[in-house]
Amino acid sequence: MDVYEAVTSRRAVREFTDEPVPMEVLERVLSAAAWSPSASNLQPWRIYVLTGGPLAELKKRALERVTAGDPWDEREYEMYPPDLKSPYRERRSAFGKERYGALGISRDDWEARQRAAAANWDCFGAPAALFCYIDRDMGPPQWADVGMYLQTVMLLLRAEGLHSCPQMAWSVYRKTVAEILHPPDGLILFCGMSIGFEDVTVRYARTGRAPLEETVTFVGFSPASACGETGTSPAWRGRRRGCRSRRRLVEHCAEADRPHAAAVDPRLQEDRGRAHPLQGAGLDSAGQWSTHQADAGSRQGHIQRGGRLPMRGNPAISRADGGPVFSQAPLHIMRRDMTNQFRLGGDLTIARLGFGAMRLPAGGPGAPARDPESGRAVLRRAVELGVDHIDTADFYRSEDGSVRANTLIREALSPYPDTLVIATKVGPVFGPGGPRQGTAADLRPQVEANLESLGLDRLDLVYLRIGLTEPPHGESLAERFEALAALREEGLIRHLGISNVNAGHLAEARTIAPVAAVQNNFHIANRDETAVLDACTQAGIAFVPFFPLGGGRADIDDPGLVKVAERHGATARQIALAWLLALDPVALAIPGTGSVAHLEENLIARSITLTEEDLANLA
Repeated sequence: MDVYEAVTSRRAVREFTDEPVPMEVLERVLSAAAWSPSASNLQPWRIYVLTGGPLAELKKRALERVTAGDPWDEREYEMYPPDLKSPYRERRSAFGKERYGALGISRDDWEARQRAAAANWDCFGAPAALFCYIDRDMGPPQWADVGMYLQTVMLLLRAEGLHSCPQMAWSVYRKTVAEILHPPDGLILFCGMSIGFEDVTVRYARTGRAPLEETVTFVGFSPASACGETGTSPAWRGRRRGCRSRRRLVEHCAEADRPHAAAVDPRLQEDRGRAHPLQGAGLDSAGQWSTHQADAGSRQGHIQRGGRLPMRGNPAISRADGGPVFSQAPLHIMRRDMTNQFRLGGDLTIARLGFGAMRLPAGGPGAPARDPESGRAVLRRAVELGVDHIDTADFYRSEDGSVRANTLIREALSPYPDTLVIATKVGPVFGPGGPRQGTAADLRPQVEANLESLGLDRLDLVYLRIGLTEPPHGESLAERFEALAALREEGLIRHLGISNVNAGHLAEARTIAPVAAVQNNFHIANRDETAVLDACTQAGIAFVPFFPLGGGRADIDDPGLVKVAERHGATARQIALAWLLALDPVALAIPGTGSVAHLEENLIARSITLTEEDLANLA
């Protein structure tokens, strides 16, 4: 589909099928859309993308407000001037007539019109929705930037075979949207956008456009060129044909020493070992815009391209369902193998194989304290090898309290890399009488203790651990999770998780606040928590086994595992980790160790690809 076809086929579709929108397609669209025009490269848009359970919950709440006749939220901007003058008034009236006429709804059938309008709050059946915010301090030029960005998104969606419907109507229920998304106070909700595959069985009205002479004035052109005759010349036709070939366009731009957006399309990079077609023209061999200055001669005539925000640190795109986000990642990220990555909570991209810090202070309960320097060496080596997700807790400490995991992490890694995500947990209280289940009142001191020991102002991910061994079936976590959610609202916590829970706990927690991750006892020899895993899969929530290798409490070396390990020339534990990663895209692993050698051995699991035969042997 070329640009002309994308533009002319784009329209506001108001009936979608329930076919899911592939995550990789939305990632590709939003990454490319980041290159939309933006004055001084401000990129004033802030995007949230929903699907699954959170979107269903938003639809439900909005429709409940409609049914109850709740008044609209006070407007933060006017959709239209109070008194539209001609010709805008006539155009709007013609649109309404065409729209409702296609649905067979007469002008005086108010109830039918209300039902049709209510479909907005169901996103017209779409399985995905985008919500666009802008900082309330921005002015008209930045609002124009947002419009250009959204147009780019919609055209790219058409290029992918998808349709959309931009909806300013969502702004009248902005408080309901905020209940799901929790945006910063300084943002204004501009619009929503339904995204999906069109239901082609439904009639629609194709709204017209004003004649060109009503909206465009040509100045300084001859009559022939103003009528487009020049555009039919052989030379012009040849230019248009050339521009339809993206590969030829890349070559053309390289010859002219100027970059083009097509050059960074990850789909053009079929061989990651091949030099980038624009290397030497503003891109390095990985296809990233180079920040190095060339000599004065090579810079002559060169156009410097402004960069775009990476997802990390200053996320321009978030996802509110606690799952792998449809997110704005740097384009070089898109060329990596996404099967070994997960987007946590909508804004934190992490490798699916991380590191658990429980074994750093001591080898196990009652074991003597380990040498702190060995723990620091393990942590430094983990980060060197690409580990960007460390799981810890303030209560991970030696029996005498002399060595603490959080202290080792701070000493070894602070100031922390921007890409490092540290998860911790609260809940249990450890005292002279042994561990006990904590209460809601215990959680703030525990969160503050983690902040202090890690040297952080905000914790990336905090799990509420309930129960001490098995999940406490029938026990409510509402009061404690509400207390933790309040600390998130205060800005002390970025994302929330729950640990040692069943599917009922997960459902209960999600009614209170978004859940980014679930941490349970699960490994190849203990698959009892499949109901929780299934729920996480459906919602796109990270499922993080806290004993991925049995935790020393289970024998995982069964004959099937050993057979597969021998076939790959690997250890049984490496295969057990590879099995977890192959189990489901939401499954993460955080094996822990106090040994650099064991750390390196565990991380080899990242490069092991299990075959169908392997998985059958391990079933």
